[in-house]
Amino acid sequence: EQVAAIKEKFELDTASLEIENDELHATVADYLSQLKKLDSENNQLLAESAAKDDRIESMRGAVDAAAKAQADLNVSLLAQRDLMAEVAALKDRLAASEQRAAVAEAKVEVMTQTRGE
Repeated sequence: EQVAAIKEKFELDTASLEIENDELHATVADYLSQLKKLDSENNQLLAESAAKDDRIESMRGAVDAAAKAQADLNVSLLAQRDLMAEVAALKDRLAASEQRAAVAEAKVEVMTQTRGE
């Protein structure tokens, strides 16, 4: 009778352990499934991050190119300003030469009139 009770308790304990073992296996399977899902999401996020890094690098290149273009434009504008100053100086010299020529022409005319008299 005592052996039968021990045997019955052993069978109950064994059944209980088997149920607990089955539950643990199910939990582990759920965790593995969640882990695979999280790993997939992590890989997707890493890919998106790499794509963003590439885009940022591309944008840095565009910004560098724009900065160089701006610097080149600034140099061109300074050169244009210098050329315009030279043109203005040449116009002033031309006006002065034209004025001197007009004065000389007037002197020649006066001298011609004086000789003619």
